[in-house]
Amino acid sequence: MSRRSPITGPGDYAFVHTMCRVNNREYLFGKEIKALFLTFLHLVFPRYGAAVYYVCLMSNHAHLLHQTPTKNPNTPYGRFLERNQCLAENGDLLRHFLSMFAKKANKLIEVDRFGKVVGFVADGTVKLRQRFNRLIEENSKSVQVKTSRDALAELIYLALNPVRAGLVKHPRDYVHSTYQMYATGQVMPGYTFHPAYLELGETLAACAAAFCELIDEAMAEVKGAFRNLVAHHEEAWKKRSWYHQHITDARAMVSRYLHRHLIRGLGSFF
Repeated sequence: MSRRSPITGPGDYAFVHTMCRVNNREYLFGKEIKALFLTFLHLVFPRYGAAVYYVCLMSNHAHLLHQTPTKNPNTPYGRFLERNQCLAENGDLLRHFLSMFAKKANKLIEVDRFGKVVGFVADGTVKLRQRFNRLIEENSKSVQVKTSRDALAELIYLALNPVRAGLVKHPRDYVHSTYQMYATGQVMPGYTFHPAYLELGETLAACAAAFCELIDEAMAEVKGAFRNLVAHHEEAWKKRSWYHQHITDARAMVSRYLHRHLIRGLGSFF
């Protein structure tokens, strides 16, 4: 997103889906690091006036549905932007958040002298070495969500992400996301309901019921796609077994033919 100047009003904000992945796709998002991620999320985002709508933390990446900055932070850089009548960008927010998170998270990771992760530090008694590479990939992917329909699609996608990964059978069983907030209509501290969700009904209970119906429909599609995928692989395996059996029989037949004629040829020779 380009730098916005002069400062825009609260009605000019946009919704963004951000995905940040662990460098080298290492599975480093354990329980303690996920808790640290949420701590800095609720610490940094309010400074920029950026509401957080949905969070889904996986083992090697994180999904965020949030708002772009609507005010500048109370920092030297934020005051510099104020003097120049500019507003902080979404990139400023993510760099601030991810740098603070990675600085603390690195202290929970034990690495060898080559920078390879060998374990996690729980009690702080292990001597640590600094990681040679970044914890989070330098370029986090952010996609602007422009319409309510796209926002609902993003919410459903984030809710079903653990299901597609095979971690749980239903989104309600995954604890590292804000699905329960949308499924029950009860707001959680540090989060805000997305406006597209509030358009589903007149009350929060009605919105929750409508959202659960959308999730059930999407779950049916996911299960249908999974069954089709399994059937396709079973059919492919049957064909592969059929070809393998016929190739084996053909090789055996050729081997018997050559062996028989070779024996005949040797007999006539002697």
